[in-house]
Formats: sequence, C-alpha cells, structure tokens
Amino acid sequence: MSADTGSEPNSTNTPPPSLTTADTPDTFQSDEESAPMTIASVGMDAADSNTGSMQTFGLDKSQFALDRINYYRSQVSVAAATMNQPLQQAAASHVNYYTLNGSGNYSIHEEIATNQGFCGKDFFARAAHFGYVNPDSTNENIDTIADPLQAVERLMNTLNHRIPLLDPAYPDIGIAYGAKPDGTNPISVIDFGMPVWKTSFQPQFIIWPPNGSSGFYRSYRGESPDMFKRAGLNPTYPIGNPITVTYRGSGKIVYDPNGMSLKDSSGKEVPSYKLADLNSFWTARNSAAISSIQPLAPDTTLTVTFTFSINGGAAQVVSWSFSTSPLITTSTVTQPKAGLSNADISVRNLWQNTDAPVAAGKVKRSWLYGPEIFEARYEPYKEAPGGNRLVYYLDKARLEINNPAGDRNSKWFVTSGLLTRELVGGFVQVGDSSYEQRSPAQVPVAGDPAASNLSAPTYASFATVATLNNDKRVADRTGQTVLETIAKDGSVQKVANAPAPVTYKQYDKTLGHNIADVLLTYMNSITGGWLFVLGYPITDPYWTVTKLAGTNTYVLVQLFERRVLTYTPTNPVDWRVEMGNIGRHYFSWRYNQ
Repeated sequence: MSADTGSEPNSTNTPPPSLTTADTPDTFQSDEESAPMTIASVGMDAADSNTGSMQTFGLDKSQFALDRINYYRSQVSVAAATMNQPLQQAAASHVNYYTLNGSGNYSIHEEIATNQGFCGKDFFARAAHFGYVNPDSTNENIDTIADPLQAVERLMNTLNHRIPLLDPAYPDIGIAYGAKPDGTNPISVIDFGMPVWKTSFQPQFIIWPPNGSSGFYRSYRGESPDMFKRAGLNPTYPIGNPITVTYRGSGKIVYDPNGMSLKDSSGKEVPSYKLADLNSFWTARNSAAISSIQPLAPDTTLTVTFTFSINGGAAQVVSWSFSTSPLITTSTVTQPKAGLSNADISVRNLWQNTDAPVAAGKVKRSWLYGPEIFEARYEPYKEAPGGNRLVYYLDKARLEINNPAGDRNSKWFVTSGLLTRELVGGFVQVGDSSYEQRSPAQVPVAGDPAASNLSAPTYASFATVATLNNDKRVADRTGQTVLETIAKDGSVQKVANAPAPVTYKQYDKTLGHNIADVLLTYMNSITGGWLFVLGYPITDPYWTVTKLAGTNTYVLVQLFERRVLTYTPTNPVDWRVEMGNIGRHYFSWRYNQ
C-alpha cells in the first residue's frame, strides 16, 4: 500500500508514493493461450557479473519486447516508451542475481545482501544504484521465462501486470532476461520509471482490450497479488480474461460496481466478477476490472460498460466492444502447401511489400526473401498451439507463424527464423528452451553447392568466430580496412591488400562485432528495418574464396542471427550485396535434401 493512503490518488498535493515490493506484481499463472509470439533466440548479452556462470540472452529480444509494448501502447493512444540505460542496467543486474540464486523464500523482486550478485534490496535501490533520475517512482514486472517478448504477451493477459505496460506514467523502460547455461532460473525483468513525479497524464483513460479489437484472449488463471481475493471474491480459475479501464487524469475517480456490465452480441449480460476499487494496490490505482465467471466464449463480440464519477460529479460512462479469439482445433488446421499463392495472407503481404517490385522488374536489387515459397510445413515447437508452428521456406529465409490466432496487425505476426545460429551451432531449436543436437552445417555459406565447392568456408567454419555464447566478441575497428580472410578450417588470416576497398563502418555493441560499410548501406535500405530481417551480427565480415559458376571468386561474408549477407565486388552494381541462400541451406541441412 502506498504512503498516500486516504489522500486523493490524483491530487496535485499527493506526494510521490513510498512503495515496497508488496506494491508491485509478483507472479502469475500463465494462460494456455498466452504465448502468441515466440521469437526463437539463443543470443547472449554481456553480463554485469564476473561469475561466468550466467546465460543472458541477446538484446534483440529486449528491443523486440519494447517494440511490442509500444505497439500495445499505440493501440490505446499512449505515447511510446523508450529504453532507459540506468533501468536496463538495473534490470540486467537483477537477472544476474536471480540466475545465480533464484528467489528463495522471499519476493522475486528482492535480493539478499549476502548472496552472490547482490546489487540492491529492491528495484528502487537498484534504480538508484545505476543512477536513474527518480528511483522512488519506479516499478517492475517479472516473468519466469527467459524471453521478454513472450513475457510481454503473457503479462498483457493479466490484470496487475498489464497496467504498467500501458501506463503513460512510465515513459522509461529497462528490459533484461536470461537463465543459467542449463536453462534453469529463467527470468525476464521489465523495469519502469517515471522521470518526473506527476499525478495526471494523457490520455486520461486507458482501456483494454481496445475498442473494435479482435483476438482477445478468453481465459485467465490468476496472478499474485490476487486482486479478486483481495476484494473478497474467491474465483475458481480459469475465469475470463480481465477487461480493464485505468484513469490517469486529474481528480478522484470512483467506479460504480452497479454500473459495470459485460454483454454478448444479443445484449445478454455475461455473469462476471466486478472490481470497482483497486486502489489498495499502487500499480492498479484508479483502475477497475470486470472478468466473466467462466472463460469467455470463442469468436464472440462483447460490449463492456464502466460507470464512474470524478470528484463527486455526475455519473459518466465509458463503453466499447471487442471480439474474442477463435477456438483452434486440429480439425480446423489446413495442411500448408508450397507457393506464395497458397501462403497465409500475412506472408503474402510481407512478400508483396518487399520482393514483388523485384519480381516485376520495377526495382533493381537482390531478393530480400526470394521469388517463391519452395516448401511449407508444420515444424515442432513446444510453445506453439498444438506443439507445431507454421513455416514457409524461401531461398533467403524461413518465415514463421507462431500463433495463427495472434494479432495480424502486429509486425511480429510473421517472423524470420534464427537459422544462422542453428547452422553454425549445430542444433535445431524446437521450443523456447528446447533443442535437438545436430552437427554444424557443412554447407558453403556462399557460392556453388558443396559437391563442386569443396574448399569453400561452410557454416561450420564460422564456429571459430561466431558469437553464440557471448564468447567471440572482437574490438571496435571502425574506419579500418577489412583484410581478414577465413578458410574452410575456420582459420583467420590477414591479406596484405584487400580484394576490394571495404572498411568497418559501424561497431555493434550488442554481440560485439563490426559491420562493413558496403553491407551497412544496403542494410539501412531494408524495408521493415534491418534488425527485424537480419538480427544482430554474430561475426565480423570476412573475405572468403568460393566458387561462383565454377570460378574461384573473392566474396565478403558476414553472418547475422537470421541471415547471411554477401558482397561480391565482381557482380553488377545492383547485385553486389545479396542475402545468402540460407533458407535453401537450412532446409537441405535439416531434412537431408
């Protein structure tokens, strides 16, 4: 409970709250529908630790998670949050602590000073330690999975954890995640900050789900603290996913439980639990919620109404409609077929917006994905609905739909697989933390097929220089000439003269690699942003000698998490930079075809 108990929560005289970790969400039971986004990643990030025992995952997912939060904020007209370095450091320090110690018998937000990795008793202390400007006005969400993007999806389908994600009071966010090398003690930490104490914000009302939205998850299995039990209710979980309204305007708001309703399309009221006063919990202050006693019916349009007054004034109403997600069963799943014409509409739209102009000859550049889908199938993935996800193979990528009932308006509904990591590392990822061990791919990264290109470097060759476990970082070489070559055995040498004038243009600190100027120019032209398409670089650029149409040729190669980029100086200008044929390479490696 905040220190301003008994005062008006939104009064201009209200002091900043003196919170404890009892005022922030702790844990929750995930909903069986609540994992629509799974960006497979085994990337590593630098740990703020000297233990060497922590496995911390790459910042690509942290940025994806922030983008996803901002997507949800945009749906309710809340300004985008930005990644804040002190909060990110605070979150990372707690990830480090938790991976080393677990939570023990205390709050997952708290640390014990005598334990290894201690960096502050609570998130307030950690924010202060790393220099956040207003550490007393911070908050924290935690989920016990090592995937912040999926954590955002799960948290959005709760009550207490959802509200800070959408709260305009928190424009600053820090995100970190990780687990031990054996996958135990997984955690995702999202820290929130209010840089200047304020009591009212725009927009005044934040509703969820948004008006006119579809695909709202139907069920909810509880969280801690349990606001329903605090209100004297004892629901038998699962119940309906909470529908919430939060007020962040000026004045004191009071919700009328008798004026709260949830009705189906026929106007019939859906039996529901009603929470009109959530002010006993700081995160949920000035909020109200309604949840159906039973999980919501699938593929149904519902109308929700909240009645309230501000500063004792006249009754006012906020009312809107939304639809629930459909019921997915094996009988409704159509077996996929190759070919763009048979693909999911979202995949077709992605291709149409990127490679259709190339196919039509309107744009002169190399393919981003490829001219056609040569294979479509379901592949095992533990967290996907039914344990399988839909994938499409093109020359340059594998496109994935992890949840067909997910938000089609999201940039992340269709994702590109992290194929390079699997090819170099010698594993197939079949779940967020599940892998099948293979041998690294003896497939040439560039050039002719292996049978006629025996001496060319393969994906396995790059294992000596690729950052898969935060272990192959290199120094910043910005401005230097690219002179290093890599051979099939993975050995690296310097040549006296570069095959073409190429320099290191930018250093990416995430995984510790330099990017070549000729590649970066191309990368910055990629529709949708290069990070979404490529992932972070996992190697520096290297000159290779490979056969092209039977002729030994110098080709510059750089590996990224999702793709491979090549630069062939002897190619026509518009085709000097190309995406490697990693979709073809991966498919042949995985299926021995």
